[in-house]
Amino acid sequence: MKSISEEHLASLSGEGLYSYIANSQHSKPFHDFAEKTVKNLIGEHKNPYMDAVMGKHHRWKHGHDILDIRGTKEINHLLTDILTKDGLPLPAMSKNYLGSGMVDTLKSFGVEKPIKWLNMNGFDHLFGGLSALEAGHDMSQALSNEAIDFTWETAFDTFGEGSLEIFFGLQTFNPLLLASGVTEYAAGSVLLYKDIARDNLPIYEQIINNLPNQAQLVSAVGFYMMISSLKNYIFYKNGKISKEELKHNTVTDVSVSLGTFAITKSLITTMAIGGATGGMLLPLLIGGGTSLLLREVFTLAFPNNKILITENELWEQSPFQYDSPWNKTSFENSNIWQDNIFNNGNIWQKNLFKN
Repeated sequence: MKSISEEHLASLSGEGLYSYIANSQHSKPFHDFAEKTVKNLIGEHKNPYMDAVMGKHHRWKHGHDILDIRGTKEINHLLTDILTKDGLPLPAMSKNYLGSGMVDTLKSFGVEKPIKWLNMNGFDHLFGGLSALEAGHDMSQALSNEAIDFTWETAFDTFGEGSLEIFFGLQTFNPLLLASGVTEYAAGSVLLYKDIARDNLPIYEQIINNLPNQAQLVSAVGFYMMISSLKNYIFYKNGKISKEELKHNTVTDVSVSLGTFAITKSLITTMAIGGATGGMLLPLLIGGGTSLLLREVFTLAFPNNKILITENELWEQSPFQYDSPWNKTSFENSNIWQDNIFNNGNIWQKNLFKN
């Protein structure tokens, strides 16, 4: 947990992309293509009993629970259905088993579309399973005797990933992702408590010591801006917000992000590169190239050319490098402002009425 795993960053990116697909007009073509690909590989395997009920959520209503499997015919038929958008019911959660009671229970808690939470397709299982493994590993480390400092990377690896997994889980009705997010929060809480207790410092001192530095704050804001922009676009494409609301939300997010790093030395560099690329890279370039995410990408892309300059050294420099005009005053060392206007030979030091 000393560094953010690139594998899990890839998993989070996949979850985000799938969340977008699942909530956009691309959803049906995507799942239809996946279903057709499976059928081309293994055949259609039609089953009169399993397909006796048709319509929305027909697999949840009849014949497609794992408890309904009697042989290879049923298994092959389920394989042709697993990648469809509605997927298959969770084990024992179809209507004929525990599903009806579970739907009533979820409704009593105010859950909308409870049947969707009782079905998962192959992509839900894939991303949910990867996240569950990562969350389980983090919880195992948190409960172990290993001394782990609660750093910025640890915070992202627990609370950060947990927040994203909860968001993606709610977007795709994925209970595994949701449970993984909650587990990450629990692991982060345990690690934070152990770190505070181990150093025997007051909690306010621990908070101050663990505050992210300038580069990390700016990078986090840039990431927020990118995620918010994507969320606003998805909501707009799905008709949840109007065009005017999309413009308003985007302007607000951009203003918040730009305002946060406007006082940093990276502003000129970021704006220059962002302008040169038509603004397309601006969300990723916030932080002037010192984003932890970009540093990881560069390190992976150029393993034989390590970035030798440290983060602190980079932030101590202005966009104009070592011989920077920002390190000097408008006038050099012997500038006139360093002299008193009442200098030694100045006539104002003499009495005008003195002989």
